[in-house]
Amino acid sequence: PYETHYSNFSNRSLRIRCLAFGLISRSVLFFSLSFCFCLLLGCSVENACFYLGLCAERTAINKAVSEGYQKFKAIAISSDLEDRVIPPCGACRQVIREFGDMPVFMTKVDGSYTMMKLEELLPLSWGAEYLKKQPL
Repeated sequence: PYETHYSNFSNRSLRIRCLAFGLISRSVLFFSLSFCFCLLLGCSVENACFYLGLCAERTAINKAVSEGYQKFKAIAISSDLEDRVIPPCGACRQVIREFGDMPVFMTKVDGSYTMMKLEELLPLSWGAEYLKKQPL
């Protein structure tokens, strides 16, 4: 079912990835598909001081949460690389993990893509369930 909706946000992401503010990396755009089928955008916002930049995935998730969305069906990442897809970085994988194990579509410029579940990208991950106190 995700593949049906994916072609729409894959094509759209390829058209508008120019929104990214990139000093170092290739343009990256991230889409999340909420349970109400809203497409939520985010783009990379880089900084000359590397660790102050923000990846597209975390930009989109922060924006979505601030607008009241917390449940997502799938995510898509698009870049201008021609020879391979861009997977989410480790920090983004961990942030995405907080919202469940969903399909992650990684798109090349020609529209082809690789789909993996987040569990495949971040096996044996740490989550909020480990923060709950266990009875003594």
